[in-house]
Amino acid sequence: MGISNLNNQHLSQEQEENVKKALQELEQALSMLNINLTPEQRNRYGRVNEQNKLFISKVKDFAKVCQRTAGFEKH
Repeated sequence: MGISNLNNQHLSQEQEENVKKALQELEQALSMLNINLTPEQRNRYGRVNEQNKLFISKVKDFAKVCQRTAGFEKH
């Protein structure tokens, strides 16, 4: 069974440049939120492995569903 619902439209050169410009502006606007860690900080905080990702996801879902009972307050 072939795929027949493909979007065959492409961006023009001008549209592509506008998208790139908008992405650069967005990146610049969000740059104040970026935090560069030192190598020591990277070792201290470590990485999240797959098993921990699942746990974090469950906690996040629980917090969404049970906001009142979870003890999380919206600010």
